[in-house]
Amino acid sequence: MKTSDFNYELPPELIAQTPIQRRDASRLLVLDKNTGAWQHRHFYDLPEYLRPGDCLILNNSRVLPARLLGHRLPGGGACEVLLLIDRGQKTWECLVRPGKRMRTGAKLSFGHGELTAEVVEELPGGNRLVRFDYEGIFLEVLEKLGKMPLPPYIKEELQDQERYQTVYSKFEGSVAAPTAAALTSFSTWAGTPERCETNGPISSETTSRFTILPTCPLAESTVPGVPIPMALTSSKRSPAA
Repeated sequence: MKTSDFNYELPPELIAQTPIQRRDASRLLVLDKNTGAWQHRHFYDLPEYLRPGDCLILNNSRVLPARLLGHRLPGGGACEVLLLIDRGQKTWECLVRPGKRMRTGAKLSFGHGELTAEVVEELPGGNRLVRFDYEGIFLEVLEKLGKMPLPPYIKEELQDQERYQTVYSKFEGSVAAPTAAALTSFSTWAGTPERCETNGPISSETTSRFTILPTCPLAESTVPGVPIPMALTSSKRSPAA
């Protein structure tokens, strides 16, 4: 199977740049896998398709403003860093651009110098380990300097940053904005087990040869006595949001 098998045309004018006021009034395309019939519904209709024995999995992590735009030192060339995984000691595994100019030892600056960084290692696959230097609390620095990691086809930024979060988000940690989950209003389901979405660049034409990174750490199940692996496999269907 090749990644090109999934290519399709999506006219830009059909991509919504801003959400509608009521989250779950967004349209939902339903496909019957047995008959091939499809119909347009809304996200508030989703419970109609859940049956006894289904396991609904919610990702209740909050999205970090994990996209940092800055410049390289010296010289001032533009750079971009996307935080992926906190490796400790002020060091994060990151995606970087431009990769060819951000080798080990490259120094970076963000904002007016409130946040600086150095690439300390180049990892297999192209990611970098980046060590940051700052004063205070890193999350507060991110809130000031970072941007929400939106898909490339979304060009407009929202004033209300909470619209990038799901209604049941609790814990900081995701490095990619939710897509379908942001269209739900299932706040009463916030106590169910979590499952991470995935994120990362497609680095190979063959699907079996590239690795997709999780957008958040996999947390322990919030259902007493039920570990996440059991929650994921104990039912015939496991829709995730």
